[in-house]
Amino acid sequence: MAKDTGQILDDAVSSIGDKLAHFNSGFGGEALDLRYGGLNGYLPNISKDVGGVMHGNYISNTPAVAGTVHAILLDYPKFFDFCGDEVAKILIAQLSEFVSSHSEVIDGINDSETLEFDDSTKIGKTGESIHAVTGGKLTPTAPVFTVTEKVGQPIRRLMRFIQRYGIHDVYSDGPLARTLPEFESKPWTSDMNSFSILVYELDETNTSVINAQIVINMKPISIGEYVLKKDINAGREVRRWSIPTTGSGIRGTEVIKAAQTYVDAMMKDSKDALLTSSLYSEPVSKATTDATGAGLSNSAKNL
Repeated sequence: MAKDTGQILDDAVSSIGDKLAHFNSGFGGEALDLRYGGLNGYLPNISKDVGGVMHGNYISNTPAVAGTVHAILLDYPKFFDFCGDEVAKILIAQLSEFVSSHSEVIDGINDSETLEFDDSTKIGKTGESIHAVTGGKLTPTAPVFTVTEKVGQPIRRLMRFIQRYGIHDVYSDGPLARTLPEFESKPWTSDMNSFSILVYELDETNTSVINAQIVINMKPISIGEYVLKKDINAGREVRRWSIPTTGSGIRGTEVIKAAQTYVDAMMKDSKDALLTSSLYSEPVSKATTDATGAGLSNSAKNL
């Protein structure tokens, strides 16, 4: 009896968009249509009459939560090509993994606009004003990467190489790209020593892009402060770098669509990979010696 008398929401939010017009399941994921109802979570128009019983005329306005943010390398400094094809591939891979995998925090990628108004035109003696817009302000993008240095300091070495050979060497007062083995004298455009990334935020399902931004003209401003200090009483330190870069943000629906296309392609690739046949058609215990590495094979024998 209680099942037929209470306010029942039979349909989950994930499927309600197919049955109720007040949900918008368009680009960017499902969302409530703000044209309908809504007061502290009470949405009287979202309901369904089933046999004289109103189902689901209360839906909580659950706050949006921040999703997972991803960053990928879109373009690399073209002076990498002066190192030769094979070395350039290694440098591109290192920079790509630095952006996507090794950066623990990427700050400073902003999407905030503020309008400025003049309220000097007063109305009588009430203190009220006629506000006239005088301009707008966009919070500029200024990326900062926070990373923990790895054994051998590969992050610092990569950043130093980009800085000295592509941007500016403080000793020679200019880039050292001319000393690279396959240097070519060509117009030095902005992409010769800068890279660009795509940063996007996904929703809770990790399938729909909420917001995205392309950051171009990125050059490391600093490669992290390194202080040599002898102190036999001090503990060992883990070096963490905060590496600020230049950057200019490109925002808009087109960028979100581009990120969504990328995510869709990645999801398809992941699905295809999961549907492929297993690597081993036999039980692991029957794996032949040549199917495993020598070290693994020897370890198995020693067990």
